[in-house]
Amino acid sequence: MSDTMTVAGAIFEITTVSFGAPMMVITNVGDEAGNLGGHWICQRPSYQELPAIDVGPGESVAISLGGDVFLPPPGALTIDGQLNLGGISADGGEIGLYSTDAFSSAEAIVSYVEWGDTGHGRSGTAVEAGVWDDGGFVATTGETAGIHQDTIFSMAASGWSSF
Repeated sequence: MSDTMTVAGAIFEITTVSFGAPMMVITNVGDEAGNLGGHWICQRPSYQELPAIDVGPGESVAISLGGDVFLPPPGALTIDGQLNLGGISADGGEIGLYSTDAFSSAEAIVSYVEWGDTGHGRSGTAVEAGVWDDGGFVATTGETAGIHQDTIFSMAASGWSSF
């Protein structure tokens, strides 16, 4: 899909993961508002349910994943407190966004990214669901500050870059 395609409904995607002050950003790339209540984030074996927060079309939600500093992108909504997904490191990891707590279900995973290397705990589920490419990962080093999705609906590592 291209970033100019119109999609009906609320569609949530992981669009940024920062490592130094661990944070992730979820963006509603759909054309209607939606609520993140009932959605889960996963970096196996850590899982966190997202609180209910309304996200309009084109809006983003920044989520602190730990650390002492939280610098959300300008204009992003934020979730109070921190959600702990274990260590978020530039050396390698994964984050999946799920519509339910059925973490091994290809029907439940809606967005996914892995970095540093491939074959993390939920990459097979993401590949089965068609939200990630088999063997794909975003290249990072220990010096990488974060990764960002370059185009919406990117279901492959080639649609991401590191910064």
